[in-house]
Amino acid sequence: MRDQDKNIVNVVSEDERDLVLQTTEGKRETYRLNPIRSMRLIVWELQVSYGSESHSFDTPERLPNPQFRVQGEAWLESGHISVIGDSSNKTRALNITLRAYDEADVASREQRLGKLPPLVHIGFIRRDWEIGNDDSWFAEIYVSEQMLESIVSAISTRALNQMSLSLDLENIYTDNDWAPPSLSADWFLRPSRSDNSLESPEMARGYVSSIDLGLSKIDLRSKPAPTSEEDESDMVSGVAPEPDMNYSALIALNKNVEKLQGTVKTIGWAIALVLLLLVLK
Repeated sequence: MRDQDKNIVNVVSEDERDLVLQTTEGKRETYRLNPIRSMRLIVWELQVSYGSESHSFDTPERLPNPQFRVQGEAWLESGHISVIGDSSNKTRALNITLRAYDEADVASREQRLGKLPPLVHIGFIRRDWEIGNDDSWFAEIYVSEQMLESIVSAISTRALNQMSLSLDLENIYTDNDWAPPSLSADWFLRPSRSDNSLESPEMARGYVSSIDLGLSKIDLRSKPAPTSEEDESDMVSGVAPEPDMNYSALIALNKNVEKLQGTVKTIGWAIALVLLLLVLK
């Protein structure tokens, strides 16, 4: 399937839709580009971060203004993702990062490109002992500032119970393009276009088609009222309906208060009479 020394995939043919490779066993496998389906991610864990970072190593520069970002882990709702020709990195879990895009920058790039620039990037980073990272899949997602603020607020107030995203992607492949969206299908990234190597696979790009936030849950259902049949059954059997204990307690308390008021009134008259007798003497 690949040169073990150079990690090269044997691509037999490729056109605008299909990529065909040949395995070491001589079997041919076909992958279809840009399937007509959305990738759905179920978010499992999220953390709010706040700060700024600079990626300039040649010349010093000031740090940009700090911004919020949300990082965590998400899983494919169905199917797996891997690199074509390398099943060793097959997974359902991705590291996810959500950031707010700059409206002016997106508008400028859209005018220059003639279309909306990609706001989603999905890729695979191989283990590098010099950097100290392990093999990892990532999803870098840009959303509006208002959406990011809503997510941050829902996390900070612990109102967020669940979250899912649907992504429409380009430069991504599947091995079952004819399966309906209700059935599971695997996703694949292409090996490097320059030499078909597996070291730096291509990234998938696209857009967010939906974000669903499940917020605080409350049960608004009231207890059902007894039906007329239940009332008639109680009357026939001679069983009186069970009294409302709260209501009964209030009635008893009211009677006790009335008795207490009568007692206080009697004592008050007695004291007044004694004082009057003392004055007359």
